[in-house]
Amino acid sequence: MPVSVLLEIHRAQSPQQAAKRIRFLAIVFAAIQSEPFTREIGLIAQDAIHHL
Repeated sequence: MPVSVLLEIHRAQSPQQAAKRIRFLAIVFAAIQSEPFTREIGLIAQDAIHHL
């Protein structure tokens, strides 16, 4: 995982916020592995984070 990603998790103000960031990043990284990161993939990831 890139250092910037780890810093975002580290900066979380609560364990719940850290868990939410980790779930979001898991969704984004899963999408990147199978599909190029397009605007549509970004919108799917954004929609997914709102449903966590």
